[in-house]
Amino acid sequence: FGILSRNDKVGSKIIRARTWSRWSHVAMLLDDEVVLESVAAHGVRLRALKALKQDSTDWVIFAIPCPQANLVRNFAKGQLGKPYDILWALGLGINRDWQDDDKWGCSEIFAWPFQQAGYPIFRAEEVHAITPQDIWRIPFEVVSRKV
Repeated sequence: FGILSRNDKVGSKIIRARTWSRWSHVAMLLDDEVVLESVAAHGVRLRALKALKQDSTDWVIFAIPCPQANLVRNFAKGQLGKPYDILWALGLGINRDWQDDDKWGCSEIFAWPFQQAGYPIFRAEEVHAITPQDIWRIPFEVVSRKV
């Protein structure tokens, strides 16, 4: 499961403007209460789902079917503490290989574990940067959303 979100902060507005998207952030749900995300001030971290929802003006929880969901989550958790990719957020890291595991944008840390687990949600050789809008375009099941 994942959650796409947005808020009215400057960073969110910049990401939405540069990606032509309704969304500025994506996080992976590890369980019913905790998400794994990458954010500018903290890098890859765990956060309460409730806090993410409260800080968002809009959000949607979605499911991407994957028979190895636990493996995907474990790959993601292995990235905890790595820095945020600020160049990605500013649109300057467009040619960066999103699979380099030295730093992460929120969409990269969402997609990379699927790739590592053998269930890619993008063709790695065809994509140089992944944005929340790219995640939004994946056909998935909407589980819940802010009304």
